[in-house]
Amino acid sequence: MIIHIGYPKTGTTFLQKCVFPEIKGITYHDYDECLKLFTPLFTRNTIGWWFSGLYLKGNHELYSLERLSGELGTGMFNYEIAGRLHDIGFKKVIICTRDRETWIPSIYKQYIQQGGTLKYKSWLSNERFFQDSYADHNLLVSVYKRIFGNKNVLVIKHENLISCPQITVSLIADFCGGSIGEVNNRVVNKSLSGISIKILRFMNHFTANYYRPTSIFGRHFTTWKIRSFLQFITIWL
Repeated sequence: MIIHIGYPKTGTTFLQKCVFPEIKGITYHDYDECLKLFTPLFTRNTIGWWFSGLYLKGNHELYSLERLSGELGTGMFNYEIAGRLHDIGFKKVIICTRDRETWIPSIYKQYIQQGGTLKYKSWLSNERFFQDSYADHNLLVSVYKRIFGNKNVLVIKHENLISCPQITVSLIADFCGGSIGEVNNRVVNKSLSGISIKILRFMNHFTANYYRPTSIFGRHFTTWKIRSFLQFITIWL
Protein backbone atom coordinates (compact mmCIF):
# COMPACT_ATOMS: atom_id res chain seq x y z
CA MET A 1 0.00 0.00 0.00
CA ILE A 2 1.11 3.54 -0.79
CA ILE A 3 0.29 6.78 1.03
CA HIS A 4 0.78 10.34 -0.23
CA ILE A 5 1.03 12.65 2.81
CA GLY A 6 1.37 16.09 1.19
CA TYR A 7 2.78 18.61 1.96
CA PRO A 8 -0.15 20.98 1.34
CA LYS A 9 0.35 23.63 -1.36
CA THR A 10 2.74 21.43 -3.35
CA GLY A 11 0.42 20.48 -6.20
CA THR A 12 -1.70 18.17 -4.05
CA THR A 13 -5.05 18.96 -5.69
CA PHE A 14 -3.55 18.39 -9.16
CA LEU A 15 -2.20 15.02 -8.08
CA GLN A 16 -5.49 13.99 -6.47
CA LYS A 17 -7.66 15.00 -9.42
CA CYS A 18 -5.47 14.59 -12.50
CA VAL A 19 -2.72 12.09 -11.67
CA PHE A 20 -3.59 9.49 -9.04
CA PRO A 21 -6.94 8.47 -10.59
CA GLU A 22 -5.19 7.95 -13.97
CA ILE A 23 -2.50 5.53 -12.78
CA LYS A 24 -3.26 2.12 -14.24
CA GLY A 25 -2.64 -0.94 -12.11
CA ILE A 26 -3.56 0.58 -8.75
CA THR A 27 -6.74 1.40 -6.85
CA TYR A 28 -6.91 5.05 -5.83
CA HIS A 29 -8.95 6.12 -2.80
CA ASP A 30 -10.15 9.72 -3.15
CA TYR A 31 -9.84 12.63 -0.75
CA ASP A 32 -13.24 12.29 0.94
CA GLU A 33 -12.67 8.62 1.68
CA CYS A 34 -9.16 9.30 3.01
CA LEU A 35 -10.30 12.17 5.23
CA LYS A 36 -12.94 9.98 6.86
CA LEU A 37 -10.56 7.05 7.19
CA PHE A 38 -7.47 8.83 8.50
CA THR A 39 -8.89 11.54 10.77
CA PRO A 40 -8.11 9.42 13.89
CA LEU A 41 -4.40 9.52 12.96
CA PHE A 42 -4.13 13.25 13.65
CA THR A 43 -6.97 13.86 16.11
CA ARG A 44 -6.62 11.11 18.72
CA ASN A 45 -4.09 11.09 21.53
CA THR A 46 -1.86 8.07 22.09
CA ILE A 47 -4.31 6.14 24.26
CA GLY A 48 -7.21 6.88 21.92
CA TRP A 49 -5.11 5.71 18.99
CA TRP A 50 -4.27 2.41 20.70
CA PHE A 51 -7.97 1.57 20.78
CA SER A 52 -8.82 2.78 17.25
CA GLY A 53 -8.29 -0.66 15.69
CA LEU A 54 -7.43 0.81 12.29
CA TYR A 55 -5.53 -1.57 10.04
CA LEU A 56 -5.41 -1.77 6.24
CA LYS A 57 -4.45 -4.48 3.80
CA GLY A 58 -3.75 -4.47 0.06
CA ASN A 59 -0.93 -4.55 -2.47
CA HIS A 60 -1.94 -1.98 -5.07
CA GLU A 61 -3.84 0.63 -3.06
CA LEU A 62 -3.01 4.36 -3.17
CA TYR A 63 -4.29 6.84 -0.59
CA SER A 64 -3.71 10.60 -0.42
CA LEU A 65 -4.29 13.16 2.32
CA GLU A 66 -2.08 16.24 2.77
CA ARG A 67 -3.16 16.64 6.40
CA LEU A 68 -0.99 13.61 7.21
CA SER A 69 2.12 15.82 7.02
CA GLY A 70 1.00 17.46 10.27
CA GLU A 71 -0.98 20.49 11.37
CA LEU A 72 -0.85 23.31 8.82
CA GLY A 73 1.95 25.74 9.68
CA THR A 74 3.25 23.87 12.72
CA GLY A 75 3.47 20.19 11.73
CA MET A 76 2.23 19.09 15.15
CA PHE A 77 2.26 15.29 15.64
CA ASN A 78 3.85 14.73 12.20
CA TYR A 79 6.45 12.29 13.55
CA GLU A 80 3.83 10.31 15.45
CA ILE A 81 1.65 10.15 12.31
CA ALA A 82 4.57 8.56 10.43
CA GLY A 83 4.75 5.72 12.95
CA ARG A 84 1.00 5.25 12.90
CA LEU A 85 0.94 4.95 9.11
CA HIS A 86 3.57 2.23 9.31
CA ASP A 87 1.63 0.43 12.04
CA ILE A 88 -1.60 0.26 10.04
CA GLY A 89 0.09 -1.42 7.09
CA PHE A 90 1.55 1.11 4.66
CA LYS A 91 4.73 0.09 2.81
CA LYS A 92 5.51 3.11 0.59
CA VAL A 93 5.26 6.88 1.04
CA ILE A 94 5.10 9.79 -1.43
CA ILE A 95 6.13 13.20 -0.09
CA CYS A 96 5.92 16.40 -2.14
CA THR A 97 8.09 19.35 -1.12
CA ARG A 98 8.53 22.95 -2.29
CA ASP A 99 11.14 25.69 -2.00
CA ARG A 100 10.43 27.63 1.18
CA GLU A 101 10.62 31.05 -0.54
CA THR A 102 7.33 30.38 -2.33
CA TRP A 103 5.92 27.71 -0.02
CA ILE A 104 5.72 29.70 3.22
CA PRO A 105 3.67 32.57 1.67
CA SER A 106 1.42 29.93 0.11
CA ILE A 107 0.91 28.30 3.52
CA TYR A 108 0.01 31.72 4.92
CA LYS A 109 -2.66 32.10 2.23
CA GLN A 110 -4.05 28.72 3.23
CA TYR A 111 -4.14 29.88 6.87
CA ILE A 112 -6.24 32.85 5.79
CA GLN A 113 -8.53 30.58 3.77
CA GLN A 114 -9.11 28.50 6.90
CA GLY A 115 -10.20 31.59 8.80
CA GLY A 116 -7.00 33.23 10.06
CA THR A 117 -6.89 36.95 10.80
CA LEU A 118 -3.20 37.69 11.48
CA LYS A 119 -1.09 39.72 9.08
CA TYR A 120 1.81 37.87 7.45
CA LYS A 121 4.60 39.06 9.76
CA SER A 122 2.49 38.45 12.86
CA TRP A 123 1.58 34.97 11.67
CA LEU A 124 5.21 34.19 10.88
CA SER A 125 6.33 35.11 14.42
CA ASN A 126 3.46 33.38 16.23
CA GLU A 127 4.42 29.80 17.18
CA ARG A 128 0.78 28.87 17.65
CA PHE A 129 0.29 29.18 13.87
CA PHE A 130 3.77 28.80 12.36
CA GLN A 131 6.98 27.05 13.41
CA ASP A 132 10.05 27.24 11.24
CA SER A 133 10.79 23.52 11.65
CA TYR A 134 7.62 22.85 9.65
CA ALA A 135 9.32 24.43 6.63
CA ASP A 136 12.34 22.13 6.87
CA HIS A 137 11.01 19.25 4.80
CA ASN A 138 14.22 17.27 5.17
CA LEU A 139 13.47 16.67 8.84
CA LEU A 140 10.22 14.84 8.12
CA VAL A 141 11.63 13.07 5.05
CA SER A 142 14.45 11.65 7.19
CA VAL A 143 11.92 10.28 9.70
CA TYR A 144 9.95 8.50 6.96
CA LYS A 145 13.12 7.07 5.42
CA ARG A 146 14.18 5.74 8.80
CA ILE A 147 10.79 4.09 9.40
CA PHE A 148 10.00 2.87 5.87
CA GLY A 149 13.48 2.60 4.31
CA ASN A 150 15.08 4.87 1.68
CA LYS A 151 13.80 2.95 -1.35
CA ASN A 152 10.22 3.08 -0.06
CA VAL A 153 10.03 6.89 0.17
CA LEU A 154 9.61 8.96 -3.00
CA VAL A 155 10.26 12.71 -2.68
CA ILE A 156 8.80 14.90 -5.43
CA LYS A 157 9.53 18.62 -5.76
CA HIS A 158 6.66 20.93 -6.61
CA GLU A 159 8.92 22.84 -8.98
CA ASN A 160 9.56 19.67 -11.03
CA LEU A 161 5.84 18.97 -11.15
CA ILE A 162 5.44 22.35 -12.84
CA SER A 163 8.53 22.37 -15.11
CA CYS A 164 8.45 18.73 -16.25
CA PRO A 165 5.05 17.31 -15.28
CA GLN A 166 5.05 14.25 -17.53
CA ILE A 167 8.44 13.00 -16.34
CA THR A 168 7.48 13.64 -12.72
CA VAL A 169 4.13 11.85 -12.83
CA SER A 170 5.78 8.93 -14.64
CA LEU A 171 8.19 8.62 -11.68
CA ILE A 172 5.18 8.54 -9.36
CA ALA A 173 3.44 5.86 -11.45
CA ASP A 174 6.60 3.71 -11.54
CA PHE A 175 7.00 4.04 -7.78
CA CYS A 176 3.41 2.88 -7.32
CA GLY A 177 3.96 -0.10 -9.61
CA GLY A 178 1.61 1.20 -12.28
CA SER A 179 1.67 3.19 -15.50
CA ILE A 180 0.20 6.43 -16.75
CA GLY A 181 -0.43 8.05 -20.11
CA GLU A 182 -0.25 11.72 -21.03
CA VAL A 183 -1.45 13.97 -18.22
CA ASN A 184 -3.50 17.10 -18.72
CA ASN A 185 -1.43 19.71 -16.87
CA ARG A 186 -4.34 22.05 -16.14
CA VAL A 187 -4.79 24.37 -13.18
CA VAL A 188 -7.28 22.74 -10.81
CA ASN A 189 -7.02 25.02 -7.78
CA LYS A 190 -6.79 28.69 -8.73
CA SER A 191 -5.05 30.73 -6.03
CA LEU A 192 -6.66 33.86 -4.63
CA SER A 193 -5.07 37.16 -5.57
CA GLY A 194 -3.25 39.28 -3.01
CA ILE A 195 -6.22 41.68 -2.82
CA SER A 196 -8.65 38.79 -2.34
CA ILE A 197 -6.53 37.45 0.53
CA LYS A 198 -6.64 40.86 2.23
CA ILE A 199 -10.43 41.01 1.80
CA LEU A 200 -10.81 37.48 3.15
CA ARG A 201 -8.57 38.20 6.16
CA PHE A 202 -10.80 41.15 7.06
CA MET A 203 -14.01 39.14 6.58
CA ASN A 204 -12.65 36.35 8.77
CA HIS A 205 -13.27 38.57 11.79
CA PHE A 206 -17.00 38.04 11.17
CA THR A 207 -17.29 34.56 9.64
CA ALA A 208 -17.54 31.04 11.01
CA ASN A 209 -14.42 29.04 10.17
CA TYR A 210 -11.83 26.47 11.30
CA TYR A 211 -10.55 28.71 14.10
CA ARG A 212 -13.99 29.97 15.16
CA PRO A 213 -16.96 27.61 14.59
CA THR A 214 -19.60 30.34 14.92
CA SER A 215 -19.88 33.96 13.80
CA ILE A 216 -21.88 37.00 14.88
CA PHE A 217 -24.11 36.40 11.84
CA GLY A 218 -24.61 32.68 12.54
CA ARG A 219 -22.78 29.50 11.62
CA HIS A 220 -23.89 29.62 7.97
CA PHE A 221 -21.91 32.82 7.26
CA THR A 222 -18.60 31.02 6.66
CA THR A 223 -15.10 31.82 5.49
CA TRP A 224 -15.45 29.03 2.94
CA LYS A 225 -18.41 30.75 1.23
CA ILE A 226 -16.57 34.07 1.06
CA ARG A 227 -13.45 32.30 -0.23
CA SER A 228 -15.46 30.50 -2.95
CA PHE A 229 -16.98 33.80 -4.09
CA LEU A 230 -13.57 35.50 -4.24
CA GLN A 231 -12.11 32.53 -6.12
CA PHE A 232 -14.96 32.74 -8.65
CA ILE A 233 -14.16 36.42 -9.21
CA THR A 234 -10.43 35.65 -9.54
CA ILE A 235 -11.11 33.01 -12.22
CA TRP A 236 -13.32 35.24 -14.33
CA LEU A 237 -11.45 38.53 -14.08
